[in-house]
Amino acid sequence: MAAKWIELVTGSLEEKKRYREYRARMEALPATYASTAKAFQRYFMYYEDVDLALRGHELGWRYRLAPASRVRHRGSATASTVGDVVVFHRERNRLWVLFRHRPWADVLRGVWLSVRRLRWVPRGTHAHALLAGLAAAPRLVTTRVRGSAAPVNRL
Repeated sequence: MAAKWIELVTGSLEEKKRYREYRARMEALPATYASTAKAFQRYFMYYEDVDLALRGHELGWRYRLAPASRVRHRGSATASTVGDVVVFHRERNRLWVLFRHRPWADVLRGVWLSVRRLRWVPRGTHAHALLAGLAAAPRLVTTRVRGSAAPVNRL
């Protein structure tokens, strides 16, 4: 009885084992890949691909176009069911990308857009996302100033 209760609270032993393996793989990555992969986790959903591409650009990664490739997306299987979660992550992560990668004029326009969105439903979620985006600004700006190239002017 007690073992099942503990697993409900802390997760199963199998989940813990997978997490430890995952952490070991993350620690084994070269420094440039590890920093990018760790940043990728923070986003949860929305804008993680944009951040990855911009970080890669800062690190000198080269991108190629494969015109024959095709991607098929069958809609948002999970995003359509979580409503406010989608609004929050989309708004917060947009601000994160702006603070981390874009010129200051874009940052100001983006924050102003977030302020204007406070009049739309769900207002509380928009406000929470705006505050979360602004709360991360010191960390993102510090990272931007310390070790990266100039903000990317073209996406």
